[in-house]
Amino acid sequence: MVVAVMGIMAACSSDDLLTDNHSDVKNENVKLDEKAILKFTSNLNSSFYSLTRSGGTDPIYPDYYGGMYVDDNRDIIVLVKKDESSFRSDLTKRMATDLYIVKECDYSYNELQSLFEEITQFWLNPNNGDLFKSVSLVSFGINDVTNRVQIDLLDCSDANIQKFRQSINDSPMLSFEKANGKLELTVDVTPGNRIENYKGSGASIGYRAMKSGVEGFLTVGHFVSAGDKVKLNGIEIGVCEGSEFSGNLDAAWVKITNSSYSPSRTTAMGVTLSTQTISTPTVGTYVNMEGHKSALQRDKVLQNNINGNYTYEDANGVERTTQVQNLTKAAYKCQKGDSGGVIYTDDGALAGLQSGGSDPITATQFNISYFCKSRYIQTGLGVYLY
Repeated sequence: MVVAVMGIMAACSSDDLLTDNHSDVKNENVKLDEKAILKFTSNLNSSFYSLTRSGGTDPIYPDYYGGMYVDDNRDIIVLVKKDESSFRSDLTKRMATDLYIVKECDYSYNELQSLFEEITQFWLNPNNGDLFKSVSLVSFGINDVTNRVQIDLLDCSDANIQKFRQSINDSPMLSFEKANGKLELTVDVTPGNRIENYKGSGASIGYRAMKSGVEGFLTVGHFVSAGDKVKLNGIEIGVCEGSEFSGNLDAAWVKITNSSYSPSRTTAMGVTLSTQTISTPTVGTYVNMEGHKSALQRDKVLQNNINGNYTYEDANGVERTTQVQNLTKAAYKCQKGDSGGVIYTDDGALAGLQSGGSDPITATQFNISYFCKSRYIQTGLGVYLY
């Protein structure tokens, strides 16, 4: 049997943080369709680093570059610290088009990344856990639109922001937003058409991947641990042989042990996934999520490289917190049971695995979603596409 690779925060202030004292539209009468937007933004992202079958390297950004996003008018916006013709020439070469808008910004992406990493190291220090809890931190990451490192707090009062600045970091590159609730995992505890672990909890199949020439598939690490057996509709189909729920990863690889089942590259909704391309979608571009609860959801990427605290109850009902890094935040809705669902772009390039949600609609449904990037999964678990 072939197994389909699917389900088997409000602002503290509204100030415009960009200087925007210069902008320019090339060929302003030409509007790009979604396919062209995806191609040109992918070109620029790919120019910052190269991919191999097992993953990718850390990106290297030019010092003038301040970020990129797609706005509501479906224009590609590229931020630069200073608008110079040499920078435009470099961007046009990297993107293979001049159909983009340049806007000046305050900080380079390298400066934002340096601050992001500084806060990350402080956040990862276990001695600082109570401090971050006291300021009600939910997540933080680079905001490509505002050109700031955004801090998401449950309590976004002036007093709490001041506490953060005094005790953690007081950089002018920071902005603060009110978090729309805690980050929650999207594992399901009700029966249905899904994969199950030994506890009977349910999640979704992500996408197929090989390890050392052996067939298997990916799902999320918070759902299954190494050695756990996995069932599909009550039938045992595989065993987990690698799982991580920390650092850059919320992912697990399940080896197929039932010869009657073979992972497919075609999703339950009939989409053929790439066997070669991994994508890091730009803010403002669209991604698709297929999970066993929500079926197909499609919406825009809101932020890349989010570090956050997942809050959940353990088997004894005790509240636990796990730190996960470099998640992508997106506007598609999700439900408990979608965890592990495949995330892909409109051209079938793999982007990641559904991990969690925030801004709850109900106890099991969320307005905002978070996914773990394929780029880190391939390297972290030692798997490759086929």
